[in-house]
Order: sequence, then C-alpha cells, then structure tokens
Amino acid sequence: MTPSYTEITTQALRSCYEQDPQLLIVDLRDQEKYQQGHIQGAVSFPFPPTLWSRLFKSRSLARLLGRDHSRAIAFY
Repeated sequence: MTPSYTEITTQALRSCYEQDPQLLIVDLRDQEKYQQGHIQGAVSFPFPPTLWSRLFKSRSLARLLGRDHSRAIAFY
C-alpha cells in the first residue's frame, strides 16, 4: 500500500479533531515556535531541514506514530 496524504484547511482540521479526538496532531516546527503557540494537544516533533538530519530522526518519528496505520495523523 502506498502512503498518501491530503492537505486540509485549519477549519477542516478542527472539524476532524472534534469528530475524532484520537487524531494525532504533530507540530514539526522548531521548539521555540512551538513554545510561542501551538494547537492544543499537538505533539512537538521538530523536524530538521536537512536530509541527513531527517534520516537520523526517522526512527524517532516511527516510534511517535506507532503501529496503528489506521490512526489519522495531521502534520503542521
């Protein structure tokens, strides 16, 4: 199965979260921006801009996402 994604609006994200409180919301911005303000309930997972750094963090991301491939996840 090929992974897929869909871009949605902020309002659509809010609607999804209200319908499914199990929705995992992941904030990919750096820690400083997360501390300045984030979506309530969002998990901070700063994602580095370089390819090498991304590859290094891929295992941590896999642990965060877990094995439930049916769970909805939103990244911002």
